Amino acid sequence: ASGKVQQLSPPVTQEQDETEPKQQDMVFKSGPITLYNADCLSILSQLQTDSVDCILTDPPYGVDFEGNSDFTGWLNTFKDDHEFVFNKLLPPILSELFRVLKSDGHFYFFYSMIHHQRFCDLIKATGFKPQYVPLIWNKGSMGGLKERYRMDYEPVLFGGKGNGRRLTQPASTTYTCQNPSNKLHPAEKPIELLSYYISQSTIEGEIVLDPFSGSSSTLVACKK
Repeated sequence: ASGKVQQLSPPVTQEQDETEPKQQDMVFKSGPITLYNADCLSILSQLQTDSVDCILTDPPYGVDFEGNSDFTGWLNTFKDDHEFVFNKLLPPILSELFRVLKSDGHFYFFYSMIHHQRFCDLIKATGFKPQYVPLIWNKGSMGGLKERYRMDYEPVLFGGKGNGRRLTQPASTTYTCQNPSNKLHPAEKPIELLSYYISQSTIEGEIVLDPFSGSSSTLVACKK
């Protein structure tokens, strides 16, 4: 599935029509926002090269969520085995994302700190150039634990293809906002956080792509 600010890709000539995403895969459209329900590779392969201004997405982490209460009732729908994620799922998708991102575009990938080096190596092998330190989503006050230090943040890998555009406003790596309550999806991210990243890397009318849309928070953030 994918979310966007304007059109999924720029207008095409008649000869290019066959490469447009299929109409039957479209499940929602409201003004400039379009949602597709399909294997993201089938949609990505139909997008034009250098047509996306920003990629903002939350792919599977490759982490075993067995025993995590947030994922009760979801585990049978998750294919989050780390070997599957890093060897089969992500490589072809990242290659397509690299192809469709504009030369000055930005990417934001949420990922697990447990697999920091492996994820960074995979991103670099695709051709992307990530910032040398990750961005940090600070989830605010979550309380502590006695048996260990509680993790109250998530890393976000930011970068582009090389000499990307400048950020809209000067910024530091850490952004603080609360984890959503009453989630539609266990890995749902705050709309406030997504809106901030979108506003830092795009202007109104540009294209934002999310191939792992989940509860479609990215689409809501684009709309705002």
